[in-house]
Amino acid sequence: MNSVTPDLHWTAYLTALLTPLVAIVAAYVAFVNARTAKNKLKLDLFDKRIKVFATIRDLIRGMIHQR
Repeated sequence: MNSVTPDLHWTAYLTALLTPLVAIVAAYVAFVNARTAKNKLKLDLFDKRIKVFATIRDLIRGMIHQR
């Protein structure tokens, strides 16, 4: 019996490695995108929270100065 192994061209190796590489890059982009969205949410909520903080601070100052 003569076992014949076909010679694999370099494109076969490239094709085999390209799919996992694309998946890894896509996962990294998704991770960075999620982290950016989380940070943006924190910054967006900061503007609202600082307004509430300032309002409550002014309210407490007014209550203290009325005495």
